[in-house]
Amino acid sequence: MNAPFRRSLLGWYDRNHRDLPWRNTRDPYRIWLSEVMLQQTTVAAVIPHYERFLKRFPELESLANAQTEEVLGAWSGLGYYRRARSLHAAARTILERHDGEIPKTSDALRELPGFGPYTAAAVASIAFGEKIPVVDGNVIRVVSRLAALDGEAREPALVRGVRERVENWISGNRPGDFNQAMMELGATICRPLSPDCPSCPVKGHCLSLDRSETALRPAVPATKKKQAVRLAAVILLNRGDVLLRRRRGTAFLDGLLELPSVELSGADDGQKSIRRELRRIGYPSAVIEPTGIRIRQAITFRDVELTIFKAVPAGGRVAEISPGVEWHSAESGPPLPSLFKKALDAFVGKRPRPKDRE
Repeated sequence: MNAPFRRSLLGWYDRNHRDLPWRNTRDPYRIWLSEVMLQQTTVAAVIPHYERFLKRFPELESLANAQTEEVLGAWSGLGYYRRARSLHAAARTILERHDGEIPKTSDALRELPGFGPYTAAAVASIAFGEKIPVVDGNVIRVVSRLAALDGEAREPALVRGVRERVENWISGNRPGDFNQAMMELGATICRPLSPDCPSCPVKGHCLSLDRSETALRPAVPATKKKQAVRLAAVILLNRGDVLLRRRRGTAFLDGLLELPSVELSGADDGQKSIRRELRRIGYPSAVIEPTGIRIRQAITFRDVELTIFKAVPAGGRVAEISPGVEWHSAESGPPLPSLFKKALDAFVGKRPRPKDRE
């Protein structure tokens, strides 16, 4: 099915692919950035972050020379911050060991931090034309249906079977476009729950459609229960500034600015724990009150519930506060993880504002 399949797929892609900013460039840095951002994040969510990140770090050298906190701040809102750390580490490695030139082969890319099989293949194929299959969730779904391959989406045997078939189909010109076409087909036509089979450009090659078995592939794995996490955070204000600290030594959001927070257990409602935390920071006499604000958000495999307290520093700011704790503007401060940004926005929105002068 090689040649007719490729012609149908690439012809459809040429006519119908989405106009995405990373498809209008051959710059390997920009292609690499898009592939990292798109992992576990939707295209719609990535586009504004991609454009803002490139304004801050328009080329690899500017990213490599940045401080980690700058990179994490620019990444804020995308989640899965390990991606940003690996991106930064790889940029530094490329600058130091490869004179700022991104390696052109998947094997060489795999030597860099954060480059697994998918990212290495995507960058090598799309940016440099290497004939190597890119296997993501969309491609696994498309190929398992086309070739009637059974198994759950992440089972090693199924992934191997998918890879073997794409290695055969990708032979010829335009390997990068072929890989993007396969992913585009999965994202827009061969969807998980409602595939648009009548519109599929390669439906004549689909064994699952021919057997009325499209809904059976790939098999859906059992859903893992998310871990419930309860946090309490405090908004400590002074003359329009809010106290923030850099989160350290935690399982998630490590290294990011946050509202001072504590993890809760048992029947702890958070108020005593927050008081202890403020004492540790340097505000033992702060007046603490509940706000009634609760923020719920899924972060990786966790379901997080964040309870917000407010506090007023008795006597104003202290001369010295704990290392890693900083005052910033409550309304125009540095980027925060979305969990804490939602909390601060909700609080600022509820505060009474002074009436305009008449």
